[in-house]
Parts: sequence; structure tokens; C-alpha cells
Amino acid sequence: MTRFLLTCLLLVVTASSVAQTSFACQYIASGGLDWESGAWKATQFKNRSPFFLGVRSDRSLDENQVAKLFKSNRANCVGQQLVTCSASTGDGIELGMVLYFSVVNARGAVATLLGAVPKDEASEKDSLVVAPFICQTI
Repeated sequence: MTRFLLTCLLLVVTASSVAQTSFACQYIASGGLDWESGAWKATQFKNRSPFFLGVRSDRSLDENQVAKLFKSNRANCVGQQLVTCSASTGDGIELGMVLYFSVVNARGAVATLLGAVPKDEASEKDSLVVAPFICQTI
């Protein structure tokens, strides 16, 4: 009987530590810079698809869901309530994508910045993108 109670207590503690609040999120705008003819040109981009974020009971983000959003192997997130995440390969290589999210206000932004790194002589560079989003609890 004691073993049964200890097992039940362990299950309750484990379940509460991974409890999540889910948010359905959508982009409200998307703009940035394209590299054209050796110069940055301001532009607007088509909004990306809606997505989901999971927030743990300690108000940190579910890094697996953020990695899916980034289409990367891994996301590294820091902070609670105000959370910053970056995408990486899992081998310590950062991919230039950042997410900033307020758990309290259910809004944030995604930025893609890797295109700023190559020299100006580069014939091609990735676009620089900033895309704010809003979320609702589901």
C-alpha cells in the first residue's frame, strides 16, 4: 500500500511539472530587408503560417515546439514570462533565428537575422525578417 501511494505521489508531481498551457498564435505582419543589387531594400513579406506554443507551469516555453517553429534541430530558450529563444543545429551552431515572447501578454515576435553576417560583396544574402505575432490560450 505504501508503495502504491508513493507511486501515485510521484505521478502527480511528474504530471504537474510538465503541465502546459497551449497558445495558438498567428503573425500580424512581416517585414524586413532584402539584399538586392548590393544594397538592403525595405520590403514586406507574406505572413507565415499560424503555429502553437506550449508554456510549462514554470512559465518557460516548450523548446521542442519552438524548434519545430524554427524548423531546426534545437531551440535554446531562457527566461520565464519574458522568454527569448534562438535556433541551433544542436551542435552549437546558431541559425540566426530568434523568438521573443511575453507569456503574460500572449504576444511576441520572430526575427531572422543570419543574412546580416555575410560581407557586402556577397552576391546573395538571406533576408532580414521581423514578424510580430499574437496568441490566444487554447
